[in-house]
Amino acid sequence: MFSAYCLYIYLLLLICVCNIFNYITTDECQVSKKIIYSKPSISKKICHEQYKCWDPQIGCYYNKNPTPGFRAEVGVCLHNVEIINVKNDTTLSDCSRECLKYNNCVSVSYSIKMKKCSLQMGVCKDLNLLITDNIELIKMASRQTTCFDRDCPENDITQNKNNFSQCISDCMKTEECIGLSFLWFNQEISCFEKREICNVFDKIALGSPGVHFCIASPLTPDLNDIRQGLLKNITDKSSKTCIKVTINKIFNLRISWPSIGNHSMDFKLIIEGNNLKKCLQSQLGLEHFGVIVYVREEFVGEPSFKGYFKSCDLIKGNHDTLCEYFCSCGEEFCQAVFIKAFGLNEDNMELCSYKIEQ
Repeated sequence: MFSAYCLYIYLLLLICVCNIFNYITTDECQVSKKIIYSKPSISKKICHEQYKCWDPQIGCYYNKNPTPGFRAEVGVCLHNVEIINVKNDTTLSDCSRECLKYNNCVSVSYSIKMKKCSLQMGVCKDLNLLITDNIELIKMASRQTTCFDRDCPENDITQNKNNFSQCISDCMKTEECIGLSFLWFNQEISCFEKREICNVFDKIALGSPGVHFCIASPLTPDLNDIRQGLLKNITDKSSKTCIKVTINKIFNLRISWPSIGNHSMDFKLIIEGNNLKKCLQSQLGLEHFGVIVYVREEFVGEPSFKGYFKSCDLIKGNHDTLCEYFCSCGEEFCQAVFIKAFGLNEDNMELCSYKIEQ
């Protein structure tokens, strides 16, 4: 009797585990370009638990309907989480997009079979991973940070905070904090404030699922600009502190999730500066000096300055101290907006501030 019971339990668990492996359908994994999600050393099981696809040659990669701005886990929560709103007959992508409209939405619970979306004010602390017809999404999108799936273990200031939003808020108040590491383990979060940032552009530092590193500012290709605090000259919203742009020093800034927390996905970006040369837009042809604002046309998985882009529409500008643009990513929230400035010579072209308006 005992052996038969054990066999029954074993078969039941085997069926559940197999459901996890088969949960991502072949169709969902048929993508034109496989975008890497994590280091290839993780197992197929862990990859599928993150609602991602698996290739034995490259490891874990994003499926054809990614949910940017969220960390996904397959499973159902074993306790109640306060609900903001419920939407029926919807897709996972629509569900995640709806959560991005609300600042107080920090997670999503989505039933695949029922096509039911629950927007939640809290995060599940106890998840049953054997039930595979439900997906929990935890919101990582933030207008204040730039986040990578990276492992940067050194230079901790403080540690073991367990609230994502509070950790970001505390870092913003700490002058020496320029980055944050997040570690998710069994639905528990540990946050580490950093006084240094590693080379987030280096794929060698690619983290495992649940390991993230966020820079506490917008992003530039030159990480030394962040390390030295130069970005404060444009992010402090003051017209008195500026960043100089020359023919040898092109300015490039990536601003994360510019319009989340609003029902409108479109936005305006207003740039103030001195001797801006020209407010550019690609429809009129690019010149080798001036300012241009653009957004991405494709999903890339993590922050990058490479890929396919489209310029925002120029609304108005005096080509000297003001350039104002209208930006849209269609039916999606823009993962980022980019400001690029080209100097002509050494005649004091400066970017002083930017402002995003709905």
